[in-house]
Amino acid sequence: MVPYSPQAASRNLLGQAGEGFATTPGGRTVSAHAADRIVNGAAGRGPTALSRVDDILDSPTALRYDPLRDTVRVSQGKSFVVVRGSGSGQHIVTVMVP
Repeated sequence: MVPYSPQAASRNLLGQAGEGFATTPGGRTVSAHAADRIVNGAAGRGPTALSRVDDILDSPTALRYDPLRDTVRVSQGKSFVVVRGSGSGQHIVTVMVP
């Protein structure tokens, strides 16, 4: 039995080799959950590109901080990306692109 590694899951889903979490073209790390949403979409939503995730983060129309979860919801229209609120760099928690 192999122990679960969220970092390996993230890389495998996004087809990236190496160590640590998968990254977007802009260098942001991607959680396993976010990688699943990027590759497989969700109910009624198709997959999206890593470059689209970077676009939402680079050109937001709204930001909302959630102090209970220490996350920031970065929105662009109806699409949004949730990132960790603290720590170095931007770690993507989840993605929703209709």
